[in-house]
Amino acid sequence: MYFVAIVIPPADVWIASSNKQGVSDIQQSFSAIFGQSNRIIIGSLVAFWVSQLIDVTVFHHIKKRTGDNIFG
Repeated sequence: MYFVAIVIPPADVWIASSNKQGVSDIQQSFSAIFGQSNRIIIGSLVAFWVSQLIDVTVFHHIKKRTGDNIFG
């Protein structure tokens, strides 16, 4: 949805309003702000994937050392 929102051109009302406030290119500003969302989402997914791999690896090593009996 962010990608679609970035690609769609702004309405004339927003262009006029932003020109009054001194923003010359509202589309570039919009893309700069919301374009970061894709990188944040991808970074979050990669961090989750790496943490799950580390968690499974550590749990596997703990189970290998202690055996199937979790009570000692």
